[in-house]
Amino acid sequence: MTAMTIKRTGLPGKRTVAGLVIVAWAMALSLAYPVPTATGQDATGEGNCRFPDLPATSPAHADITYACRQGWFTGYPDGSFRPDRPIPAHQIATVVGRAFAAGATRADMATFLRGGNPGVPAAPARFPDVPATHPQSEDIAYAIEQSWFQGYPDDTFRPDRVITATQITAVLTRAFPTASTRAQLATFMRHGQQALNANNEPQHQPSPSKIAYEVPVYDSLGEKAARELWVADTDGSSARRLTDDVDIGWTWTSGDWEWSPDGEHIAYEVTVRDFRGNESGSELWVAEADGSDARQLTDDFAYNWLWSPSGEKIAYEVIVRDFRGNLLSSELWVADAGGSRKRRLPDVSSRWKWSPDGERIAYVVWSGFEDLWVVGADGSEARLLTHEVYIHSWEWSPDGERIAFTVFGQDSQGYEVDRELWVASLDGSDTRRLDYIDINYFINRMWWSPDGERIVYEIKENSQDEKAARELWVVGVGGSAPRRLTDDFAYNWWFLSSGERIAYQARVWEFGRWLGHSLWVAKADGSEARQLDDDIEDWRWSPNEEQIAYEVKVRDSRRTVLGSELWVAGADGSSNDSLTDIVTIQDWRWSPDGRTIVYEADVPDSSDRRRELWAVGVDGSGTNLLTYAYVLSWWGWSPNGEDIVYVVDVPDSSDRRQELWAVGVDGSGVRRLADNISVSEYGVREWGWSPDGRRFAYKVDSELWVASADGSGARRLADDAGYWRWQPVNR
Repeated sequence: MTAMTIKRTGLPGKRTVAGLVIVAWAMALSLAYPVPTATGQDATGEGNCRFPDLPATSPAHADITYACRQGWFTGYPDGSFRPDRPIPAHQIATVVGRAFAAGATRADMATFLRGGNPGVPAAPARFPDVPATHPQSEDIAYAIEQSWFQGYPDDTFRPDRVITATQITAVLTRAFPTASTRAQLATFMRHGQQALNANNEPQHQPSPSKIAYEVPVYDSLGEKAARELWVADTDGSSARRLTDDVDIGWTWTSGDWEWSPDGEHIAYEVTVRDFRGNESGSELWVAEADGSDARQLTDDFAYNWLWSPSGEKIAYEVIVRDFRGNLLSSELWVADAGGSRKRRLPDVSSRWKWSPDGERIAYVVWSGFEDLWVVGADGSEARLLTHEVYIHSWEWSPDGERIAFTVFGQDSQGYEVDRELWVASLDGSDTRRLDYIDINYFINRMWWSPDGERIVYEIKENSQDEKAARELWVVGVGGSAPRRLTDDFAYNWWFLSSGERIAYQARVWEFGRWLGHSLWVAKADGSEARQLDDDIEDWRWSPNEEQIAYEVKVRDSRRTVLGSELWVAGADGSSNDSLTDIVTIQDWRWSPDGRTIVYEADVPDSSDRRRELWAVGVDGSGTNLLTYAYVLSWWGWSPNGEDIVYVVDVPDSSDRRQELWAVGVDGSGVRRLADNISVSEYGVREWGWSPDGRRFAYKVDSELWVASADGSGARRLADDAGYWRWQPVNR
């Protein structure tokens, strides 16, 4: 490499570089949930599951050793287990999911939960499909008594229904304390798994994944006139048409049909036309995942509908008309996922939001002022949170127990003047103002921290100029004083999932000239802020959130961009070091296990847009060239996290044919998965993996195809298909 002098502007102590090489860094990579390594056995029978911070006298020793040998947990690279470390709520379901084979049922989950929470024997479950002779009857009854599970609206439990990852998360939220430690989760897991094994139930086979897709309908002139919605198994069998030659609109965004988050139902709008063929309204329908048991929810214009986060309910608005057909108002309705138990909530505007657990809805009612209300999804316990104010925005806390909202006042001429940030508990016991913003600024946006302890909000100068100053502030909901994080435009920021730290970028100015964006990390309250660099292109937390990686622009003395470097540091901003030479980076991503970063770079001195994919270990290990191809138009990780999948243009192809390939992270196993695909249309990606990673779907011009993960068994689902979506089974 030819030596060159490059001036890095900004932070004191930054070096001047010549020919840069990849630097091995000494910081140990701490993975909370790495891919389990092979476990060898020693005289104790513990193999690689012996930890210096877990003596044999520890009460959790047996449970942790068992959980480690099962592959649910592994230790950290320094050999420790850290049993007292809290485990974030979102990772609990990930770990518990490892105890379940694909196809585990609701009954299996009840058995598992009861084993992890041993209690007194329960009376047999009172469901017609769970007789007293059912081997898991008492487990199901106990789970119902503890409110971990609920029955279905038809008073069945459906014990053999496969439980999805989304449902596991919802159930665990009720059954397991989120403040628990790794050791406590290991104990819970061991007892639950042993109870499940002792049940000795046969392994249930999961039902085939589904795929929903649109098929255009043409008129006599060959013009597209409507769409039909179909659902089929991914092998092309059991295809069922949900809409019978009717128009479901031409919106390319989600909104006219959507899977429920748990994948058990699908909702869709059907356009209604008058005798002249003019659109006069729309009906909202829901059906089972296979398209059966379709139910009509509305017989007039339905809009602004949304599944609850768990997928157990759906909320929607309907238009109220007078006898002449004129629009009067809107009503908010809620129904169970299958379309039963429809109930009308108070008349509202179109401003409403589900709570995170799907048990409540917050909404704004206009009464001369704007009042913020909260009501149960069943219409009960309606509560007024504000009175005679003007609501600008509001957001649920992550636990759904509080709402933060901004209010604004008006002067004598009706102009908006100031805003205040408030937080209220749903039980009405604690409502307090967190900050007051004067007339020159207003709160532009706000967000909760993942742990619900703080709110981050952006204050914007009261000006129409998009370049007007913006400040990022953080305040504790317990009443601590607000702290300013930046005094100018901040963006691309996020908390760690634990809520302990925050990273953010801010604009850098010098003599009135914008130089770039700096990167900062700080404690969640804004203290101990540390600047990592002053010319950042992008940054991302590692999957285990122990580190932060960032792309730094490299410039010469005239500030001409020569390329970029990838750097990595600890989550607190310490121990930062470079990983790459100066390269022209197009994109980069962490591997799912957090051990590797893969990046896409332009090939030097290439005039035909060739690019390379490289992998570099963040622990100081070597760099691998993965592929050398023409125009990598998309790439990412396979669902199993073992391969990188990428799309390339075929050289010398007159029709710009594109191929789908895969390669291992070490550069081995290069293989072609599909030789003729369509990448995107109207901004929508035209291929993607099924949630279980077993198959992928793709478009070839207007045809919809599916194939196995290795590219074999390709089968055409439709000769002419529009938008399509996988069933979100997540198993």
